[in-house]
Amino acid sequence: DGRGGLFVMRSDGRDVRCLVRGGRSASTPSWSPDSRWVAFSSRQGSGNAMFRVRNDNSGRIERLGSWSDERVVCDL
Repeated sequence: DGRGGLFVMRSDGRDVRCLVRGGRSASTPSWSPDSRWVAFSSRQGSGNAMFRVRNDNSGRIERLGSWSDERVVCDL
């Protein structure tokens, strides 16, 4: 629908699943080494934030940190 989101699928194109619903931009996704999480960045107001979402259909999203042109803030 053009509103963003983050989707995963099998390498053959089947089993498409939405990890992050539309309305939230999700860019530069990266898998964790154990494939349990996908990290991604998202635009938030005048800055950006880094999140991770579980790859288990739980919808659990955690904010890891944020940044703007002036500074970086880490939530860990």
